[in-house]
Amino acid sequence: MRSAVGILLALVLSMGATNAQACESGHWIEEISGDGSVVQLEDGSIWLVDEIDSVYSAIWLVTDDVIACAGKLINTDQGEVVQARRVR
Repeated sequence: MRSAVGILLALVLSMGATNAQACESGHWIEEISGDGSVVQLEDGSIWLVDEIDSVYSAIWLVTDDVIACAGKLINTDQGEVVQARRVR
């Protein structure tokens, strides 16, 4: 049985070179708002999570590993993907 992290990574890699290049691994959560609507990564970038997905990101933990892609954050520790927009 494939792990959720393996499935997520396979999904990212299968998106094609253009989209895969838009993804950056090696990030982790520095801070997250209580309702999950705002996520700050260790590099200082700030992401606004789509309202419908903030129910998932609200239970993410500081220090969870994240892959940041154009339009989404992939939490590899939790095995979840949320739609998000980088604002800084």
